[in-house]
Amino acid sequence: MTKTLDKRNQKGFSMMELMVVMVIMLIVLGAVFSLMRGTIITANTNYEMTAAGQGLRNAQEYITRDLIIVGDGMKGISNLWLPTAFVRKFLTVRTAAAIDPDNQGFISTGAIISDDQVGSGVSVADTNPATTVLPGTDRLTLIAVDPAFSPVSLPGQTVNISTGEIKIPGGDVSGYTVGELYYISGSGNGAFGTVTRKGAGSIFWETGDALGLNRYGTGGNIATAVGADGKQPATLMRGNIIHYFVAADQRLIRRVFGVKGTAFIDSTIAEHVSVLQFRYVLKPEAEGTIYQQPLAQLDVSDSALVRMVEPRVEVETAYPLRSGELGKVEGTTQISVRNLQFSEAATPRDSQGNTDLPNPGPEPNITPTPTPSPSPSPTPIATPVKSPTPTPSPSPSPSPSPSPSPVKSPTPKPTATPVPTPTPGNGEG
Repeated sequence: MTKTLDKRNQKGFSMMELMVVMVIMLIVLGAVFSLMRGTIITANTNYEMTAAGQGLRNAQEYITRDLIIVGDGMKGISNLWLPTAFVRKFLTVRTAAAIDPDNQGFISTGAIISDDQVGSGVSVADTNPATTVLPGTDRLTLIAVDPAFSPVSLPGQTVNISTGEIKIPGGDVSGYTVGELYYISGSGNGAFGTVTRKGAGSIFWETGDALGLNRYGTGGNIATAVGADGKQPATLMRGNIIHYFVAADQRLIRRVFGVKGTAFIDSTIAEHVSVLQFRYVLKPEAEGTIYQQPLAQLDVSDSALVRMVEPRVEVETAYPLRSGELGKVEGTTQISVRNLQFSEAATPRDSQGNTDLPNPGPEPNITPTPTPSPSPSPTPIATPVKSPTPTPSPSPSPSPSPSPSPVKSPTPKPTATPVPTPTPGNGEG
């Protein structure tokens, strides 16, 4: 018998059935959202830690690369002069009395300048917007020669110390740009200057440059390289002065002085940097002894003694993690400063004492090692050799006894000729 559907029967779910279904749906959705929340938190944590790790790698990569080239192209330079005012303004918080006790107006800085545990409220010169150094962090300045620029030999009397004019051999000044930083070396000394203008076949280091590096006269920076009479030959190279610091907003800044068309340029290398520290391992006091403990601060005269630098960088996450606190990653590396460890090696000279010799190509650098004390060698035991059976021969003629070969005396090593160090005056022409 077929059952007839009654279309008038509109009865649906009861209230109890609806409540049961809703409760079940809430339980399922709660479990799903709980699982999703944990997944989202884990993903955010991984993202923040990955970003912090990338910032740490960026910081270490840039610092390592610059430390490897520090001092490059400056072998044989015993004095590297920078104005005291420039160093005080841009590179260190130490007082002028500490870095220039004789009040010369110039100091021989070396290729590394350190600044340890900068206090609060120390402003960074010429920043826009103005900023200060993150308290408790270090600053580091590295000096090297730009390898992309081919050195230019300047014959004697091509540099005018009274006007700052530097005549370029051949007269081609198209490769020079106003604002660039250059390095001139000669007579065992070197100094930095800024190109202020170009003329017919000449560039000029005039006073009043943006960095305050240029100075005329017998006590100026040019005279340290070409002599007070301007007659000494010299070499012109493009220079690099690289300065690292952490700004108050925790950005690691790499400032490069002498960029084309401007005095310097600031680049952000990493963000959320909370710690930047440098430690310096110096050359042992005596050959054959172990290295001493790293120093936190370098004296001006210690720069040439640096053998290794240990940078320590700590980077925080941008946002708190599940624990409610910022995550942190840190790394400490030890970098051998390869261009400084042979800085005391002798510089080749000709019979007149000139250092402007043709470039023979890469010169092997050999680190001197202490001569070991001679120890008694055991007397070797002779191995008996069976004599061959003599073959009869007719009356052999007596052979002359061989003369002993002369022993070649060791060639004495050349002694490096000391280079006189001119003392810059007060900078007045």
